[in-house]
Amino acid sequence: MTHNKALSHTPTQVEAEQAVKALLARATEPSENLVTRFTVAQYVEWRARYDELQQEHEPGTVTKPTVFYDITDETSLAILADVPDLASARAWAQGGWREALPAEGLETPPVVHVGVAPDQVTPGARLGAHFTVYDYPRWHQLFGEMEGSRVRSRITDPQVFRAAEDGSDVLVLWSIEDAELVRSWLVEDLMTGYPAATGAGSAVARFFVEVAAEDGQEVRRGN
Repeated sequence: MTHNKALSHTPTQVEAEQAVKALLARATEPSENLVTRFTVAQYVEWRARYDELQQEHEPGTVTKPTVFYDITDETSLAILADVPDLASARAWAQGGWREALPAEGLETPPVVHVGVAPDQVTPGARLGAHFTVYDYPRWHQLFGEMEGSRVRSRITDPQVFRAAEDGSDVLVLWSIEDAELVRSWLVEDLMTGYPAATGAGSAVARFFVEVAAEDGQEVRRGN
């Protein structure tokens, strides 16, 4: 999942360290840094309304949305998008999403996560990885077999999503406890050759925290 196309072979520890450093350095870039999760009553009906609203919606601060569905429940959805800054993410969480997502048909209010740098990770944070796989069944099989290494690094509760328009486009969210443990696991993951074995393409990985607002002040909490 952390495969870098520049590393076509199984990397050494030095190469893996450099690759992970570069990967996490991108954490504050305003791309693929907003995840909005929610549940709908009926996906087909909700998606039709969503597509209509997208055609009418004027581009705002939240751009390039991609709809994903949970592989265990197609009514559990996630939208991955770009947002320029934390203030815009907070405004989206406070209700800005209503301009782009039809509230009708939502079973639960959206839960919004924004990407942060490793030194901003707080309790309840998540790790997210977005990547392409070329053999999804093979990837999913090996993903399950590699669970032990993640658990040892306290990376748990994986939620796997596939893009609605492209099943090879995958988004995974995990619960984490410690950013340094995650960094070490990313290095280990590269050195196993696992990403290459699954045919996973280059990834965007970052830490996410939930963003909301309370009395005009930012509140971050886990979910």
